[in-house]
Amino acid sequence: MKEIWLKLISDFDTFERSDIIDIEKYYTNVIGYNYCSLNRYYHDLTHIKNLLDFSKEFELNEKESSLLELAVWFHDVIYEPRSCDNEVNSGMMFMKFERDYLHLNSSDTIHVMRLIHVTKHDIPTRNRLENIMCDIDLRLLAANEEVYQQISKDVRKEFKHLSEDEWCNGRFVFINSMLDKELIFHTNEYCELYEDKARHNLNEEKQTLISKIIT
Repeated sequence: MKEIWLKLISDFDTFERSDIIDIEKYYTNVIGYNYCSLNRYYHDLTHIKNLLDFSKEFELNEKESSLLELAVWFHDVIYEPRSCDNEVNSGMMFMKFERDYLHLNSSDTIHVMRLIHVTKHDIPTRNRLENIMCDIDLRLLAANEEVYQQISKDVRKEFKHLSEDEWCNGRFVFINSMLDKELIFHTNEYCELYEDKARHNLNEEKQTLISKIIT
């Protein structure tokens, strides 16, 4: 993963090659350190690798691909289950990194910030790249049953500070927020491939939670 990170950053025209050692340290001390935290069971480097792989399913130009991948790396760099500001704080972390090393133009910086923020999944998307970012982040809602159940268990571990009742109620709210959407996925590609399966998985988990809440 470190090599993938270094290649992405070094391919930006605005990146100063003399900073490559600092970029390596940044991966170790920030990216790797945060995503490999012992408190992360789902929002880890495997999650990042999955999103990077999913992003390749879409036809993007070089610039779009680079901005999207940059957002993928940073979108969960700050992840504290007790906080409601993870996306904002992750965006701020990106902003500091951008100022220190990438020196992007303001339009591209704002674009990446938006890509990070929309992964909270509670604000409207404005363009195709934001649609793709949301979709790849939610892609595994349509995973096979075994993978989906493991993801749910892993996310539960990240919220171990919650009692079982608190977890069930909170998860119930999240599931309903997804099911209440006219469409979970934004892109035509993912709607056709994954919408039905994602809704099936969510409804199955919802029924399991209801049985737990009732008992």
